[in-house]
Amino acid sequence: MSKDLDDSFDELDFLEDDEYERIIAQRKHAMKQEYDRVTSLKSMGYLEYKEILQEKELMNLITKTEKIVVHYFHPNFKACKILDTHLEKLSQKILSARFVKANAENLPWLSKKINLRVLPCLVVYDRANVVDKLIGFDELGKGDDNFQTSSLEKWLDKTGIS
Repeated sequence: MSKDLDDSFDELDFLEDDEYERIIAQRKHAMKQEYDRVTSLKSMGYLEYKEILQEKELMNLITKTEKIVVHYFHPNFKACKILDTHLEKLSQKILSARFVKANAENLPWLSKKINLRVLPCLVVYDRANVVDKLIGFDELGKGDDNFQTSSLEKWLDKTGIS
């Protein structure tokens, strides 16, 4: 690996100053674009894991957000708290979707519409259509609450969230 790095530096020695400056300018431009993209995503609620308190607000998010992952939870359920921990991590890693949670007790109409009976329940929406549901932890490996965040990330990847 050190040899590869040395070779890369040797190649830079042969560049003309104006070509070197052009490469630097291109890289700065690319970094600025990425910074602007991440800043824009943050302003739209991406890169955070937020609780949505009102059913109407959640419905608006589901219908207006291209990809959204919703954790339907109960505040007194240990399994919901465990899932929160993993989703908090993933919300800051995965830029392609918004991550939110909503207390199922506050969602009478929506709970009935999606046939919500067991918690925790994680639902992936794409353009307001249900892509997949994760009910409990059985699909994450051992079937208990001792799963890795990477297992949840793999499950999300299968749904198109990556």
